[in-house]
Amino acid sequence: MSPMPVLTGLTPVSVPQGVPATITVNGRGFEANSVVIYNGMARPTTFVNGTTLQVSLTAADLQSFGSGQISVNNPGPGGSNTTPTELVIAASVPTILSISPSSFAVNTSSSVPVPISIYGSGFAANATVQANGTFVPVTSQNGTNITVSVPPTFFAAAGSIQLVVSNPGTPVVQSNAATVSVVTPTLSFSISPNYATAGSPDTTITVSGSGFFADSVVMWNNTVLATTYVSATQLTAVIPASLLSGFVQANIQVSTPETPGQTLPPQPFTTFLALPINDIVYNAVDGLIYASIAGSAGEGLGNTIAEIDPTSGVVMKTIFVGSEPTRMALSSDGTQLFVGLNGAGAVRQVNMTTGTAGIQFSLGGGPGVYNPPYTAQGLAVLPGQPNSVAVYGSNGIVTIFDSGVARAKTSTGLSVYFDQNSGSLSFGSSASTLYLNSQSTSANLYALNIDATGVTGATPLGNGGGNSIQYDNNRLYISSGAVLSASTGSQLGQFSTASTNGSPSAPVAAVGPVVSDSTLGRAWVVPSSLSYLTNANQIVAFDETTFNPVGSIPITGVGANFSNSYNNNVPADLIRWGQNGLAYRTASQLYVLQSSIVKDITTSPADLSVSIQAPATATTGTASSYTVQVANLGQNSADGVTLTTVLPASVIGGTYTSSQGTCSGDGVLYCSLGAIANGGSASVIISITPTVAGSLTMTGSVSSVSFDPVSSNNQANASTAVTGNVFNAAPNVTQISPSLIQAGSSTTTLTVDGTGFTSGSSILWNGQTLPTTFVSAGQMTAMVDSSLIQNLGWAQVSITTPAPGGGQSAGLPLHIYQLMNVPANVISFDPFTRKIYAALPSSSTAITGNSLVVIDPTTGSVGTPIQVGSEPNLLSETSDGNYLFIGLSGAKSLGRFNLLNQTMDVTVPILSTEFGNSGDVAATSIAAVPGTDSSVAVEFNSFYGIGIYDISGSTGAFRSKISQPYSGDSPVFVDATHFYAYDSYTSGAEFYRYSVDSTGVSLIDGTTLNGFGGFGGQFAVDGGLVFGSAGGIVNPSTTPPSQVAVLPLGNGESSIGLVGGGVVPYQAESKAFVIGVNYAGTAAYYLERFDTQHFTQEQQIQLPGGTVSGLPGIRFGQDGLAYVIPSTPTSNTPQIFLMRGPFVVPAEATSNPAPTLSSTDHSTIAVGSGNLYITVTGTGFLPGATVLWNGSPRTTTFVGNARLQVAIAAADLISAQTITLASQNPGSGNSNNLTVTIQ
Repeated sequence: MSPMPVLTGLTPVSVPQGVPATITVNGRGFEANSVVIYNGMARPTTFVNGTTLQVSLTAADLQSFGSGQISVNNPGPGGSNTTPTELVIAASVPTILSISPSSFAVNTSSSVPVPISIYGSGFAANATVQANGTFVPVTSQNGTNITVSVPPTFFAAAGSIQLVVSNPGTPVVQSNAATVSVVTPTLSFSISPNYATAGSPDTTITVSGSGFFADSVVMWNNTVLATTYVSATQLTAVIPASLLSGFVQANIQVSTPETPGQTLPPQPFTTFLALPINDIVYNAVDGLIYASIAGSAGEGLGNTIAEIDPTSGVVMKTIFVGSEPTRMALSSDGTQLFVGLNGAGAVRQVNMTTGTAGIQFSLGGGPGVYNPPYTAQGLAVLPGQPNSVAVYGSNGIVTIFDSGVARAKTSTGLSVYFDQNSGSLSFGSSASTLYLNSQSTSANLYALNIDATGVTGATPLGNGGGNSIQYDNNRLYISSGAVLSASTGSQLGQFSTASTNGSPSAPVAAVGPVVSDSTLGRAWVVPSSLSYLTNANQIVAFDETTFNPVGSIPITGVGANFSNSYNNNVPADLIRWGQNGLAYRTASQLYVLQSSIVKDITTSPADLSVSIQAPATATTGTASSYTVQVANLGQNSADGVTLTTVLPASVIGGTYTSSQGTCSGDGVLYCSLGAIANGGSASVIISITPTVAGSLTMTGSVSSVSFDPVSSNNQANASTAVTGNVFNAAPNVTQISPSLIQAGSSTTTLTVDGTGFTSGSSILWNGQTLPTTFVSAGQMTAMVDSSLIQNLGWAQVSITTPAPGGGQSAGLPLHIYQLMNVPANVISFDPFTRKIYAALPSSSTAITGNSLVVIDPTTGSVGTPIQVGSEPNLLSETSDGNYLFIGLSGAKSLGRFNLLNQTMDVTVPILSTEFGNSGDVAATSIAAVPGTDSSVAVEFNSFYGIGIYDISGSTGAFRSKISQPYSGDSPVFVDATHFYAYDSYTSGAEFYRYSVDSTGVSLIDGTTLNGFGGFGGQFAVDGGLVFGSAGGIVNPSTTPPSQVAVLPLGNGESSIGLVGGGVVPYQAESKAFVIGVNYAGTAAYYLERFDTQHFTQEQQIQLPGGTVSGLPGIRFGQDGLAYVIPSTPTSNTPQIFLMRGPFVVPAEATSNPAPTLSSTDHSTIAVGSGNLYITVTGTGFLPGATVLWNGSPRTTTFVGNARLQVAIAAADLISAQTITLASQNPGSGNSNNLTVTIQ
């Protein structure tokens, strides 16, 4: 007998609609032949035991949501059915996640249905699909994927198809809609960016258009790039760095399989060299382009002539020439180059054979008002006379110089507009005729007669145009687009381009740089009227017979990196180079191009190939050698061959040796191999050290200026299997942020950028490890505890990486500055006591006003205020350090403060009756006369002039001779009988030299010079030179004073140039510290350090606070700078800013040998001698060297490598004792000792 079955439950009690499921039936009385009944139908049953059965239900069983009935039947005698139990069938919501393909091209001719796959979840086994509301056939399906067949009529027109999946039941449950795009194939597209700087890393471009598909690809000169489909209107692609390594002209194309045979107009992509370039010339002798580089390029490049390989874009060499090189001219034999130096008002000759700068000669200007140094506006070397050059100066005069010596006769009768003339020169077929295209009061064209005496005559040829001129085959080509007869000046033709409306009846003159090559019968113009020409950013080629355009070369990215000037966006100086090359510049870019539009060179092809011999295996940490060979398999010579080798990122670069030419680079190695004859070859051996195991691949590519029809062998790669443990590269620190921290700051996060970092690397603070976080191989961060940044000073920040490999990097200094809450009007440093004196106005409340306070910059301590009189605003110390003169504007008096006993010595009113003045006057500047404690130069204001005020007892009086109105301000003495001044109040802005005698002051001369303006026109004297606050450097020892250079102040907010606000020179180490004031946008101060040998900026830091005003400063000690900041973010009253360290003396950041002392001129000193300067002689002194007096530093002046001068305070000499004298160089230990006896 079968037992009566009992059903007690189901697991699960609910299942999803349309999904097969296995149900566990729980109960009792089950037998091996028990059967599960579902909705009255027996279903396959599995007996587990007497209390458990399992039944399998199909998707069809569960296709309708709601519920089903489950029971159990025991079929034997006595058996029966259980009471049914409900199984819940939950409705399944279908969800579409994606479709493929998601877009199609319009197709009006096909009759074949199109399969589309739908991917998602919750699809019922009998789910249906609708396309735009119409059911379409389902060809296959499961719970996550449905394939449908869509009729071709859906693709006959552009639009979209909405696909919806429905799960049947009551009610029907529908999915979200998915869109299939039916698009008309794109007819055009654009790319952004469409340019890059030469040598850029991998660059992503965005392609915008319409009709793109998931399988569309972007191509670079028919080579497929890694492409990402974004939408039917956008693609992105990555251009690898290897394709951007030099000057590139590429065509960007889009290819789509859905539109076979469709050819879209390609979009150009161009690379350029980003440099501040003032002029370019091509030297056919060595095949290089020479560029004059502005000082703003910075260290190494600024103020040089750069030799640039036109095939690779690599700067092969630089030649320092002087301040702000501009216009250039090359001799016909390529041996001599002349370059104008605008910062010096001069021209310099460069020997191209030796690569050295030679003689420099001034162009005049300077004496008198409104007469700044003249600059070279146009240069031309005399044909057949490589050491002779014609110069068209900004004064509008043409002069012939032979090896720097001017010929007697200069041009006369030319139209001249003060010193604001511009133009260009070009010799005719001989040295006897020189053509000038000038811009003065108007555009003028002249033919000048030249002989051994100079310029002997000038013939007007009519109106010129633009600022360039080229003579070629008895024609003159000028930048207005006109072509003139060189004999008569009559116009032979006009180069023109189409107008913006495309009307052939309204051509527009092709205004812009022009170059002619009569041997090819063509000329080329870069239209510079970018705002209205349809062919902007092109070089247009013209037939020189018909004057019709015959083709163009597209250019992209012109002005892409321009800053604040429209002129930065304007093409200039178009030149020919090589067989089929052109080059031109903007103020910040160099474009170098090759094109058949210039010359078709396909008739003389070469065939360059590159191969790489690589070791099969290598070991980490061990150098491996690779040989890259370039062969010319063609029938003609290959000229200007460049090999570009991309080194793997996981290697340490080593050495490289080339069989010919030169190589340079890091990461990407550029080798300029010159010419390779047909059948010839050249090779480069490269040594590198692998750092990680795996496959190491090196890639090489070759190019040349010659035509190479076989591109398939221009690239090669080779792989090496590397084994071994990780070998760490040596770390290198390139930047730290912040680099300037205020003393007393809280714990700060320090970010270090560089290369070669690993997860095991650590940041060091003066050699001590900081808590470090690894960010990437190029960046790490660390926490700098507040205890490390409490005091004025600096720290060396470096990176250490553990072995194997690794090591410690060179460090960068982090400066800790101090802001002192001392609301000073003015500060002065006493070299004897090494203290800073600050004068406080009456408005000072935190510290008693109308006082003088003494500040110890080494400790930051502020002494007790000493009352000195009403509104002290000027300070000047006597040369012996005994007194400090104080201008008291509130009392219209002059005070003298005794520095030895710290008391006011005398206060005298400033009496003047000059220029109608009566009574007392307040001084606007003062300067103590060297060698005396009782005389001071006093300026009332710019109108009342400067006089010598002598104090006798409690009274004072001016000497009889006083300077004239507006004849200089802020006198600075150079010795007891001479001082300099600068007129900062009028537009004349002259620099004045004065002599001083018992009768007063006498004017020597006044000279207009550059770089003395800015806010307040401050200047300083050091090392025999005068330094202006706007960057000017002047040699005052010549007559008239001569311009040496103008330092290129940097940029502030929005790339607006800074205005000079003060200068502190230190010629012992060839440095000048200039304040740059940002006046556009947010006011800010920048402290800029300049190299005064090469006139380039080395470093810039932003100071706290910011107002649009001057910011004069002082040096203190050996490595300190101090400034009065008018206001800061934390204070509306002035504060004193102090900083010291390698920013001031860079040698402090490096290890240097100690000097050796030999003698002193004061081995014995009498007790009570007072302030004293002593001289120490020895060897090996460096700028910034310090003499130690019993181990304590004393203010030391570097005189030379063998001599120092030391300021010894009277307080050091008050008692008999024996003194140990030693010396330190920056970054060195102590020297040997000398003994000084005080008795």
